[in-house]
Parts: sequence; structure tokens; C-alpha cells
Amino acid sequence: MKILFLDDNPLRHKTISNLLPNANIVHVYTAREALMEMNKTDYDLIMLDHDLDEDAENRLIHPDGTYVTQYMIKNYKHLRETFVVIHSLNHSGAKRMQDTLVDGGFTDVYRIPFAWQTIKVKNDSIEFDKV
Repeated sequence: MKILFLDDNPLRHKTISNLLPNANIVHVYTAREALMEMNKTDYDLIMLDHDLDEDAENRLIHPDGTYVTQYMIKNYKHLRETFVVIHSLNHSGAKRMQDTLVDGGFTDVYRIPFAWQTIKVKNDSIEFDKV
């Protein structure tokens, strides 16, 4: 399973790696990195966070996950059937991201509460509690 994991918190990257030790996880910390990686290859799962402080420092692009989702629907239509999970402490931002993707034609978009114990691996697939 190939996963793109976007989050600006290194501890969350370590946690997802520990939870999914056999997954091929591409770790990105900024919206810019995520979009560059999506342009390179396809993923089985894309996991997105909303608040991205790293991008706020360089001001090159808007620093949140909503920007990522808006860019995805305009430029990465080939990803519409990719499984997308939005994980964020920012509930309204996560909901906005989900709505943006669904309205843009993405078919498998979910939000999960930011509680890592809700993610489980079973028979090489991922299960989680949806919001």
C-alpha cells in the first residue's frame, strides 16, 4: 500500500509509521511538497491535514489543506477515485476540505477524529472510525 501522508508535525509522522510499519509511506510536511508528490505518482491512500504551519513561514502558497484540496480538484482529476482521509484537529477546516473534494467529484473521501487509536490495520488494509 502506497500512502501520501501530509502533516506538519513530525510526531504524527512517527506515529503513522509505527501504526503502519509495512506500508510504503511518503512523508510530506507542506502543501507544496504534497502537491509535488501527487504530480509524480499515484497513491492508494492520501492522508491530509488542514493546518500546516510550515507553509505559513515561507508564504509561497496558502498554508492550509483547503488549498491542497482545491488544487487537487482543478489539477489532479486522475486522483478522483483515490481513497482520501482527512485528519485534523480543526473540525471545520477538515469538513471544508471534505466538501471541496466531494463537490469536485472525488468519490472516497473521509474525515477521521484525530485519535490515532482509531486507525487499525487488518489484512493489509486500513480501517478507521469515520466522522
